[in-house]
Amino acid sequence: MKENIFERIDHLALYVADISKSVDFYISNFEFTKYYENTTPNGIKITYMMLGDTLLELAQEPDGGLKDFISAFKQLISTVQ
Repeated sequence: MKENIFERIDHLALYVADISKSVDFYISNFEFTKYYENTTPNGIKITYMMLGDTLLELAQEPDGGLKDFISAFKQLISTVQ
């Protein structure tokens, strides 16, 4: 049997297409509570949600797209390889 390498997840960040729908989803389905909301100077909406001692960060690009996130992810993958 494999030993668990994680005891818990402290912080998880997700880019979403619609932050309002995503917040409602996590509240309705998993009983997260809204902890903090912010909009960055470049227009990225961020909402922090809590469930116990787990922090979920939801972020939405100004246009609702994920292109900047996908570009950054591809760059990260190519850097790691």
